[in-house]
Amino acid sequence: MLLTEKRLENAEQWAKQRGRWAVLITRLIPFMPFKVFSIIFGVMKIDIKEFLLFTFIGALPRAFLLALLGSMITGLELPALIVIGIGFIVLLIIWKFRLHEKFIAAIKSNSARDKKIEKVV
Repeated sequence: MLLTEKRLENAEQWAKQRGRWAVLITRLIPFMPFKVFSIIFGVMKIDIKEFLLFTFIGALPRAFLLALLGSMITGLELPALIVIGIGFIVLLIIWKFRLHEKFIAAIKSNSARDKKIEKVV
C-alpha cells in the first residue's frame, strides 16, 4: 500500500472520529500500518495514558498469537510449513481484494461525509 497524502488524510480523519478506540482497533487488526497510525495519534495529541493502555490491550492478542505460531512452527516438518505458507499467501490475497478495499471505502465515505458537513457549516 502506497502512503499518499490523501490516504494519510483519510486515515487521520478515521482515527479522529474514533479517538482512543482507533488505537485499539489499529493494534488488533493485522496489516494495519502501525507506524503511520502511531504518528497520527501523536499529532492528534491523544492522552499518553490512554494511548499506552489501548496499545497494550490491542497488542497482547497479536503478540500471543505470534508467539504461539512461532512455537508451533519450530516443531513442524517442511510439508506442513509449505501448507502454512500457502495459506498465509491466500489470506493476504483475500485481505487485499476484499477486506482492504472495504476498509478504504469506509474511510473514503467518512471523508466525503465530513466534506459535506464542512460545506454546510
